[in-house]
Amino acid sequence: MHFGDDRTPRERAPRHVATRSRGPAPDSTQRVTLNFRPDRLAGGLPSRER
Repeated sequence: MHFGDDRTPRERAPRHVATRSRGPAPDSTQRVTLNFRPDRLAGGLPSRER
């Protein structure tokens, strides 16, 4: 998938999240757990194949 720029997905990810975020930044002393599910579909494909 090409987004019209030469940045890698890792470089594009923070802007993607920031443009969809609302409200103040969370307290940096709080821990957050993110669960990556490579078996889930995204756009009809497993997320690891996108």
